[in-house]
Amino acid sequence: MYFSKLVKNSLALLAIAFILSEPTFQGRPRSVLLTAFAESSGTEQGTDGIHLPAPGESTTQELSAGEFHSYRITLETNQYLHALVEQHGMEAGVTLYEPSGRILVQLDCRHYGPTPVSLIAETTGTYRMEVRSLEREHVRGRYELKAEEIRPSTEKDKYRIAAEKSFAEAEQLLEESKAESIRRAVDKFKASLPAWKAAGDRREEALSLKRIGESYQPLGEYQSSLTFYNQSLSISRQIRDRKSEGEILNDLSIIYLTLGDVPRATYLCSQALKLSRATGNLHGEAQALNNFGEVHYGLGELQQSVDLYQQALPLWRKLGDRRGQALTLLNFGYSYSDMGKMSEAFNAYAQALLFWRTINNLRGQAATLTAIGRLYSRMGESQEALGFFDQAMRIAQAVGDPIEQARILNGIAYIYDQLGEKQKAIGYYNQALSLFRAARYSNGEASTLHDIGRAYYSLGDNQQALDYYQQALSISRAAGDRRLEFTELRDIGKVYDSLGDKAKALDAYLRALSFWRSERDLRAEVDTLNPIGLIFEARGQKQKALEYYEKALPLSRTAKYRYGETATLLAIARVERDSGHLMKARDRAEEALVVVESLREKVDSQDLRASYFASVRQPYEFYIDLLMRLHVERPSEGFDAAAFEASERARARSLLETLSVARVGVRRRAEPALLERESKLSKELNDKAARRMNLAPASKQDDPEALMLAKEIDDLAWQLREVEAQIRAGSMEQTASLETRPLGLKAIQDRVVSDETLLLEYSLGEERSFLWAITRETIFAYELPRRAEIEELARGVYDSLTANQLLPGEPFVEQQARVAMANEQLPSQIGNLSKILLAPVADKLRTKRLLIVADGALQYIPFQVLTKPTTPNLANNGEKAAEPRPLVADHEIVNQSSASALAVLMGDTSRRKQPSNSVAVFADPVFEADDPRITSGSVTTTDVLQPPPSGTESDRALRDVGLIGNGTRIPRLRASQDEADAIMTAAPWWSGFKAIGFQASRATALRSDLGDYRIIHFATHGFLNDEHPELSGVVLSLFDEKGQSQEGFLRLHDIYNLNLPVDLVVLSACNTGLGKEVKGEGLIGLTRGFMYAGASSVVASLWKVDDEATAELMRLFYGFMLRDGLSPAAALRKAQVTMSQQKRRQSPYFWAGFVIQGQYLQSERSSRLPIPGLALWAVAAAVLSAAGIYALRRRRKTAL
Repeated sequence: MYFSKLVKNSLALLAIAFILSEPTFQGRPRSVLLTAFAESSGTEQGTDGIHLPAPGESTTQELSAGEFHSYRITLETNQYLHALVEQHGMEAGVTLYEPSGRILVQLDCRHYGPTPVSLIAETTGTYRMEVRSLEREHVRGRYELKAEEIRPSTEKDKYRIAAEKSFAEAEQLLEESKAESIRRAVDKFKASLPAWKAAGDRREEALSLKRIGESYQPLGEYQSSLTFYNQSLSISRQIRDRKSEGEILNDLSIIYLTLGDVPRATYLCSQALKLSRATGNLHGEAQALNNFGEVHYGLGELQQSVDLYQQALPLWRKLGDRRGQALTLLNFGYSYSDMGKMSEAFNAYAQALLFWRTINNLRGQAATLTAIGRLYSRMGESQEALGFFDQAMRIAQAVGDPIEQARILNGIAYIYDQLGEKQKAIGYYNQALSLFRAARYSNGEASTLHDIGRAYYSLGDNQQALDYYQQALSISRAAGDRRLEFTELRDIGKVYDSLGDKAKALDAYLRALSFWRSERDLRAEVDTLNPIGLIFEARGQKQKALEYYEKALPLSRTAKYRYGETATLLAIARVERDSGHLMKARDRAEEALVVVESLREKVDSQDLRASYFASVRQPYEFYIDLLMRLHVERPSEGFDAAAFEASERARARSLLETLSVARVGVRRRAEPALLERESKLSKELNDKAARRMNLAPASKQDDPEALMLAKEIDDLAWQLREVEAQIRAGSMEQTASLETRPLGLKAIQDRVVSDETLLLEYSLGEERSFLWAITRETIFAYELPRRAEIEELARGVYDSLTANQLLPGEPFVEQQARVAMANEQLPSQIGNLSKILLAPVADKLRTKRLLIVADGALQYIPFQVLTKPTTPNLANNGEKAAEPRPLVADHEIVNQSSASALAVLMGDTSRRKQPSNSVAVFADPVFEADDPRITSGSVTTTDVLQPPPSGTESDRALRDVGLIGNGTRIPRLRASQDEADAIMTAAPWWSGFKAIGFQASRATALRSDLGDYRIIHFATHGFLNDEHPELSGVVLSLFDEKGQSQEGFLRLHDIYNLNLPVDLVVLSACNTGLGKEVKGEGLIGLTRGFMYAGASSVVASLWKVDDEATAELMRLFYGFMLRDGLSPAAALRKAQVTMSQQKRRQSPYFWAGFVIQGQYLQSERSSRLPIPGLALWAVAAAVLSAAGIYALRRRRKTAL
């Protein structure tokens, strides 16, 4: 990665480990550090035995980390000492000791200005003052020590000492950076106010009021800040302290800038700068220049902001002020990032983070880590960005900084937005919006409203988008935020464009373009040039459109704006294609795909990779369509094969990679701490999910507990994905050599397609769809209708196939009428879909086996029910033609996510050792507290994990997949026990395992020895969670023998962590073949989970099938497989054909719901398990031995 190298090389990136390592909280409170120093053997350089300067005199000394200087002063009883210590370029502390050596005063020096140190001598003797460096690094600074007064004490002096004590304690609390500590610090500052007044020190009183105002800022309580700043300003003006007045005006300018009042902020900045320069206050001048830079940044005047920061930074350096340097460097980074100067931005952020960590400023660290995360996300490096956001969020939550938390949430939302997870992004945006509004942070509110509008626009909801854009525009104009204002204008133009008002859209684009060019914001310019090009393209002005696209391309590359680069390349390719320049279009499309692939590789989380790939499906569809156009023009040049290979590149990539990685045992190489964290997060996620499932539906929307649980589940799921990504990333060296890229045509023909197999791969497109038919030697490509037409037919077939399923609340008469209509429509619906999908390859359907790689809604269709294309309805002799034959009558049908993923499964099976046992069966779990199998009176219902009451979210989730029978209970699967018995009868008597009732538990399913069986069978209910697929799973026993409720949900994230190197997993449960559909990736569900766990193939269902029909199908299936030695695919085909011939179950609803996916070449010989023959010989030998022993005993007895 270019930018990763860049970060490492920038000033050796000032020890880049500071960025890449997680922030630590090892810094102890300064009071502890001071005590440690006082007890250590520090170095006294040239001050041993030196007397404190005389009143009115001062001394300036240098001090390094670990050093302290000691001064002596002899005082008489009741004498008053007042000294000032001012640090420069270092963090220092002061300790006063009485003659006995007891500590009297211990405090940190103030960051700005002199620190007062006072005491009243209780006894006559020699007192000692130590000035000590608090630095942990090799930092050398200086301090100035001045003795103001040594005189007899007065009553006022006692008030001064009390005020100094409260002030110092408040400063100490602020160093902790936590919200609670800040509020306690405010109380301490307020407690000092009456003492300062009693002591007659108005300057210190004004300073305390100023510090109260500064303390309210990180809490987001800006009105309170304004109140105390104005009180401080009033006193400073009364006592004519112009230096302090300038400092307070600086503080006020930042508050008004935060509140969006740019004119007032600008005026206050100018006044502060004037006063600071007039009084020679370099600190105030540097702060005013920095603030002015922030004002210009908010106005979109990026170069002016950089110019001002360049004036401020040397002043901070001259003062040795690391806080000031860190703040200005952070602001440099913001401006450089928006200007597209990524290397300069990284450099600035790196230096800022180093300074923040050197001075242990947690809030500054959080802000800088957030900024680095945003920079990575803008460059498309989503995983890097999430890592920095995670670090930043931990700090922001620890210190209680709501605004920084909102910024981080916005950054996370942006990543999900870019990866195509729009609804998830909107959820995070809304969390951020609530925090910004609570803090009355208008800038954050406006930018978040805009982001939400953008997400809705991408979802096609133009009205929602426009509403949010208008809200944001109103706030940004009131605040004078011109950058956001023109961003809104541009995006409102996009909405007008979508609504067909091209003229209004173009006007908005051109106004925005002029502004972005004046501000040198390359990214924003790219995002404006491209939609202008689209308008000219729609008008048919191809050359004009191309001019705008060609202007955008170099800008996107200069700004390292990869998303913009991809969009621009595709736009250029589209114009070239429509102009008839197909080869030029191909070149540009391939450049775009290179960028797409590079961005994908920068995401470690497989979930996020899948989401990202779904969001960029369109470039692959375009490329496939383009290659097929070239195939039509130049049929002998292999463009049909190239299109097929592009189809493979576009599908199930996450599955392909996870299968490859799982086979090398990445988890065995993971750090124990990561695995422990993963386990902890998994348990927490299960607990939260169980609690949420127990909530009644009425509470889902408004109940605080429901909302809190939903947020906690989101957060835990995100953390779990992050940990899983770290586990994967930690094994990159072991997995780098793995074959995780899709295979080419020749490799697929050699490794996947057997002589008796035909591979049919479908790719659905917006304008046209395609089908490739592949044998070991040939490839044929066909054009099909567009996606919408095919998916409409597919949905009709699926609805009719599943019409037998009961709908909640539907009267019996209506249900019967609906089923009758579906049964009447089904043959013609199947015929119409079959004609489209199979007619082109009718003459190729001669093989024993069909491998189906489906796409879109076709994944819900069992191809078993599709019929072979027939000749016209009447035969040549005038007799009626035979009924169409379903494919299952003549073919084994095996579904696949992709041919390349199948190659991994087949290679894995060929290498591993065969398990010694045959089948392990889970059936008839205990779901309800009143199950008669539970001992009477032993049931307890207090456990969190008890089955949910009627009407809960669990009911809805289970009912959605047909699980709830009467709307209130999880029905027992009585027939599943018969199903289990039938399976065990078919299996060799010595090699099976049956877990029934209480034994069919989650704990049993997690046993490590399940991998010793060739087949794992679950005869239970399944449940789906589309929002969080990792929470989908199967339901096992929810109670133990004593009636105690227990965790019974075996969820997808549990399954992923199983070790099941088995030949087959059978999910004899409802809808287990379904899952969340992700474009280009397929159905993310249980099938995929068990394959990741090690299964070579999986049998699962596409809908809920009658309990007894399922048991009958499984009895036939296992009989053909275990008794007759058929492969799983052949056994399933024969079982389905047999059931289709039974009059009462001939409807496809009863037999077609189960499909098989994965490996299809398990040999029949291995399925026959010859070992039972050996067992019979062993039994015979044992009988003969027993007989011999018996005969010998009788002979001995006779001899006696």
